[in-house]
Amino acid sequence: MVISIFKYFYKKLPEKSVREKIRPIIYLLKFFLKSILSKQHLNEPIGKVKFPFLAKPYLKRSVAQQGEDLILDRIITRVLHWNIDEPRYYVDVGAYHPIDHSVTYLLYKRGWHGIAFDPSISTKKAFKLWRKTDQFVQAVVGDIDRVEVEFFTKKMAAI
Repeated sequence: MVISIFKYFYKKLPEKSVREKIRPIIYLLKFFLKSILSKQHLNEPIGKVKFPFLAKPYLKRSVAQQGEDLILDRIITRVLHWNIDEPRYYVDVGAYHPIDHSVTYLLYKRGWHGIAFDPSISTKKAFKLWRKTDQFVQAVVGDIDRVEVEFFTKKMAAI
């Protein structure tokens, strides 16, 4: 409604030169109002989507590499019909990092606890720092016991 009022007054401006000078200001005002009033604003018809400003706090954000944590959230709530806020346990094999690219970090933030497996020393240190209630096992997990495994990590692994 507010935007239609602006359009009405814009069309009533007497000279085309005045309208051309005001157009950038009106465009910015229109963008601002749409973002506050929770409407989508597209600069191009396909591809780029901007979320409404007031809706951003309610969006779920993924910390996993490909959004696996949100997929897991959906499976737990919609398929299994569990209350995701009720504390439970998880097993994280190949944890990599307690926060960065973590599939279980959002569950941890909801009060879940678990056990994480990873062969990296820096991952062990990071888990001790960031996830104190989780148990960490510095090991490689596989289907055959006592097999020597080669793995490679970066020299400067993130903590």
